[in-house]
Amino acid sequence: IGAVSPGLQQAVAQLAVPNGYTVSLGGNSQQQSQSFGQLGSALGASVVLAYLLMAVLYNSLIHPLVILFALPAAIGGAIVGLLVFGYSFSVFAMIGMILLVGLAIKNGILLVDRTNLNRQRGMEQRAALLEAGPARLRPILMTSTTIAIALFPTALRLGEGAELRAPLAAAVLGGVISSTLLTLVLVPVVYTLLDGAPATTGRIVRRAFGVVRSRRPAAPSSEASGRGDTFTSTLPAPASNGHARDGGHADGATVEDDTSQPHAPSRPRHGRS
Repeated sequence: IGAVSPGLQQAVAQLAVPNGYTVSLGGNSQQQSQSFGQLGSALGASVVLAYLLMAVLYNSLIHPLVILFALPAAIGGAIVGLLVFGYSFSVFAMIGMILLVGLAIKNGILLVDRTNLNRQRGMEQRAALLEAGPARLRPILMTSTTIAIALFPTALRLGEGAELRAPLAAAVLGGVISSTLLTLVLVPVVYTLLDGAPATTGRIVRRAFGVVRSRRPAAPSSEASGRGDTFTSTLPAPASNGHARDGGHADGATVEDDTSQPHAPSRPRHGRS
C-alpha cells in the first residue's frame, strides 16, 4: 500500500474533476493515513514522556535535552535502513520509530550518567567526558550488537511471517547502528555546549537587571529634624607623670558637648614652690 498510494495520488491529482466533485482514496489507504496520524501522536507523546522522566531522575532540564539529541541521528538511520533494504514507509516502520525512542537514548543515558558521576567525584568537565567515553564503550557496543544481530534475519525476511515485520526490523536496525556510531561523538559535544547554559543565562539576566536598576534615579534621603546635635571628638590626653585617680593610664579623652547638663566649676590648683 505504501508503494502504490503515492502513484494513485498523483494520478488522481491529474484528473479533470467537474465542479462539485472530489476524489479521495479509501479503504486500506485511508486506514493507513489515519494510523500514521495516531502513531505520530504516540511518537510525540513518547518523546515528551521520556524527557519528563529523565528530568525527574537527573533533577535537570539540560541533561535530558542532551540525551534526546541522539534521536535525530536514530531517525535518519531508520530512513536509511528502509532505503537499503528496499522497504516502503509503512505502519510497522512507524512502530519501529517509536521503539527507537527507548533504544536510541539508552546510549546517551550511559554517557551522561557516567559523566555526572565523574564530576561529582571532583573531575573537570573535559576530563569527565574523556573518561566516560571509553568506560561506557563496552556496554554500549554489547547492547547495540545484540539488537542488530537479533533483528538482521527479520530484516532479510527470513522465517514465516517476516514480510510484515521486515520494515520494523529494518527501521530499528538502521536507527540503532546510526545512533550507536553518532552518539559517542554527538552527546559529548552537545554536553559541552549546553552544560554552561544555565550559568551563562543567569549572568546575562543579572547584568540586564543591574543595568535597569542603575538607570533608576535614587530616592532623596530625608533627615530627621527637631533633635539636639551632639558633638563628639577624641583628643589625646596631656602627658603627665602621675596616675589618674582611678589608678589607670589615660590614653585619650572624649569630650561631649551636651547642653542639657551644666558643668561644675573647676577649683584652681596651686602648686608647691
